[in-house]
Amino acid sequence: MKVINIHSSIINQPINKIAELFKTLSTETDKLWPKGQWTEMKFKDSIKVGAEGEHGPIKYSVEEYKPNRIIQL
Repeated sequence: MKVINIHSSIINQPINKIAELFKTLSTETDKLWPKGQWTEMKFKDSIKVGAEGEHGPIKYSVEEYKPNRIIQL
């Protein structure tokens, strides 16, 4: 069975501030992923189309990535 799980958020901030947060995703200085609540988000390579990642047993692959605009897993 395929599961499609879509999360979205509206953040009332300029795109450049949000883009700076996304640049930290899956890094040692991650400011986006909830720490202490969930297993760390990790990617094998940098975030780019085709990159594979996970947090715990949940697996991801990057389907679309436009720096400063969108990361679709």
